[in-house]
Amino acid sequence: MRPRLVQSDTVRVVTEVPKDSIVFLPADSSVLKAWFECDSLNHVIMTGMETASGDKVTQSATFDSGVWIVKAHVDSLSIYLKWKERHEKIKVTNTVEKVIVKKPAWLLWLAGIGTGAILILIILIILKFK
Repeated sequence: MRPRLVQSDTVRVVTEVPKDSIVFLPADSSVLKAWFECDSLNHVIMTGMETASGDKVTQSATFDSGVWIVKAHVDSLSIYLKWKERHEKIKVTNTVEKVIVKKPAWLLWLAGIGTGAILILIILIILKFK
């Protein structure tokens, strides 16, 4: 059986997806109660007034010269959330398979004897022609 070496490169792929979100805020309210009466000349007179403000809504009411003015003030809210979802994937690419063959020891020993014999023959030939 031949041992094999498998070599591969890994690549990390990161994708970011921008997202928006909706934020729900609790409802708020306020109450205004007013009591009016008419006098003998049929003029409207305010006899009483109660206001109850909420967390975000405040009221102001005035009654002057037969004109009733009610103002409701609401604090402005601006909430915008933006984030990015991050997805990571690891991809394995460029798979290279190399075959490694280990030579047996007797083959290396035989090659060494052959190399030595060739060297001795070369030396003997050189000495014979001198």
